[in-house]
Amino acid sequence: LEKLDIVKTAHESEVQRILDEQAAAIQKWEKQAESALQAEQKVSESLREECRELKSDVAAANQNTCDLIAKLEQLSKRADAAESLAADRLEDIKRLETAEADALQHAAAAIASAKDRNDSLQADLDRLQSEL
Repeated sequence: LEKLDIVKTAHESEVQRILDEQAAAIQKWEKQAESALQAEQKVSESLREECRELKSDVAAANQNTCDLIAKLEQLSKRADAAESLAADRLEDIKRLETAEADALQHAAAAIASAKDRNDSLQADLDRLQSEL
C-alpha cells in the first residue's frame, strides 16, 4: 500500500509537471498570439490610415479633374465665340472688298465717262476754234 501511495504520488507529480508544462506552453502561445494580434491591429490601422489618405487624394484629384473640365468647357466656349467673331469679321472683310471692287468699277466707269465727255468737249472746242 505504501508502494502504491509512492507510485500514486510520483504519478501525480508527473501529471502535475506535464500540466504545468502545458500551462506554460499555453501561456507562451497566448502571449505570441496577443503579440501577433497587436501587430496585426497596428498593420490594420496603418492600412486604414493609408486608405483614408488615398480617399482624400482621390477626392482632391476628382475635384481637380472637375475644375479642369469646367475650365476646358469655358475655354471651348470662348474659342467658339472667337471663331464666330472671326467668321463675322471675315464676312465683313469680304463685303468691304466687294464694296471696294464695286466702287473701283464705278470710279473707272466715271473716269471713262468723264474722259469721253472731256474728249467730246475738246472736240467741240477744237471745232469752235477752227470755226473762229
